[in-house]
Amino acid sequence: MPPVPARWKGKCQPGEAFNFSTCNRKVVGARYYLNGYEAEEELEKTVSFRSARDSAGHGSHTASTASGRYVNNMNYKGLASGGARGGAPMTRIAVYKTCWSSACYDVDLLAAFDDAIRDGVHVYITLFGRGIVVIASVGNEGNPGSATNIAPWIVTVGASSTDRDFTSDIILGNGAHFSGESLSLQKMNTSARIISASEAYAGYFTPYQSRNPTSKILSAKTVLGSQAAPRVAPFSSKGPNALTPEILKPDVLAPGLNILAAWSPATANMNFNILSGTSMACPHVTGIVALIKAVHASWSPSAIKSAIMTTATMLDKHRKPIRAGPDGRKANPFDMGSGFVNPKQVLDPGLIYDATASDYNLFFVRLVIARDH
Repeated sequence: MPPVPARWKGKCQPGEAFNFSTCNRKVVGARYYLNGYEAEEELEKTVSFRSARDSAGHGSHTASTASGRYVNNMNYKGLASGGARGGAPMTRIAVYKTCWSSACYDVDLLAAFDDAIRDGVHVYITLFGRGIVVIASVGNEGNPGSATNIAPWIVTVGASSTDRDFTSDIILGNGAHFSGESLSLQKMNTSARIISASEAYAGYFTPYQSRNPTSKILSAKTVLGSQAAPRVAPFSSKGPNALTPEILKPDVLAPGLNILAAWSPATANMNFNILSGTSMACPHVTGIVALIKAVHASWSPSAIKSAIMTTATMLDKHRKPIRAGPDGRKANPFDMGSGFVNPKQVLDPGLIYDATASDYNLFFVRLVIARDH
């Protein structure tokens, strides 16, 4: 990475298992916030790493998805092996750790937000600020009307599948094959008796109950292109917008199912992990936003959001309508917003719709008037 620009005003805050020298030309800033948490969680005396260090893995995973440099041999225990990089690998990362094991408190989030604005952050995941593009996940409840982060100035992201699956075969004693999803590399070399899960509790079952049926489970494997993709993940929260139904949420879809990215070695003895969630979809859009800002530095957050939404596609890789849910129904705007992000077209959308602070103020006024009536 080239030297850190002089305009960057952030700092690297030392703490537990995290020194000032931990920052570099890639991770240019790191702060952590505990005041709100400790004021409310007085009985809990211990937190994991009183520092900006990632103690859960989630932060490392999302940051690398958005901004990770190229890795030659990235894999999860041999699955999904190959080269990989984040969406905008030449961007810098500043860490603002506000969430702890049991909660996140608004006072800490707002303090982090203020610092990020002063430091000079351009793209912020989950929050909104002056001139800063904000990307947030729509949530993982999966039910109609469960969409979160529904403010009109936020780019709210739903989760979709990719054309890569991790499957494991089950072979029954009669030779029948069934495939399921798995990340386990363990396998059964010989067949075992099949019993009802309700009868297996604590091992209290009799030979008579598992006497004939047998099966064998094979280890997981990586399968490419077996299903149409993208497809709306069942857990991805959906509209309508519970607060203001006239504003569509989510805004777009991005990959969020079985995403391979970096992992904190402080949580487990591995450098990469596979996770699913709208949190995994969110940094894909963050990387896209960073690329747009590099080319169109004068564009406002609303213009960038517009470019992402107007270039999104409603078709899967087979040029058929994107499907949603376990039943495979045709996805609608409450599932996917404008559609699946298309990073190849966002830099030249042809037409962008802009909005300013005055537009949002007018939105608030109309919202108040509508509520009063």
